[in-house]
Amino acid sequence: LSGFAPSSSSAGCQPKHFIGVDREIIREGCEGLLLNLGPHLQGVHSNLLVMREMLTLSAEIAGVIPKCVAMQWLPSATAISTQRFVHNVTRWTDHGEFPIDPLIALQLKSIGGTHSEGLTLFTGQELRIEPEATLDPNSVIQIGKRLLGYLALRGPISKAEEVAGPDGSPIRLEPSNNGKFVRAWRS
Repeated sequence: LSGFAPSSSSAGCQPKHFIGVDREIIREGCEGLLLNLGPHLQGVHSNLLVMREMLTLSAEIAGVIPKCVAMQWLPSATAISTQRFVHNVTRWTDHGEFPIDPLIALQLKSIGGTHSEGLTLFTGQELRIEPEATLDPNSVIQIGKRLLGYLALRGPISKAEEVAGPDGSPIRLEPSNNGKFVRAWRS
């Protein structure tokens, strides 16, 4: 844990995605503490057991710091309100669903489709939902969250497969030619 000394707060406080927190509060300037894995755990950042413990510790620390307004997850460049972060992490540690909101962002692209940011930490791949997979922004979020949770827990995709979407309809998943993305669309 670093950032306690004066003028030593984490400099990476430039989120692109905001959940339940006012952008202006973050952009006006913030101070942060940075929780990193120790040298003996480097390289296991994608291990879900280590991840769960790290998030639990982060939620506990956030709960005792006065005026802590947001938590930021650097791999997804997401700032999320402390209350919502703690809720998501607690739900996961109580055997609920994987906490997508604080860990993996979805963004609509101007060229069409939707891309994830932060899934690489868990799978080595990002998700691309092809434009033809959805008809409206609400359904892309539902499909995206369903697929992100599945992929984060499953791991990388090396060959085409089908999974059920939130409404039960089949969604085809296929690795991109370079293997850096998982492409998704309705079957």
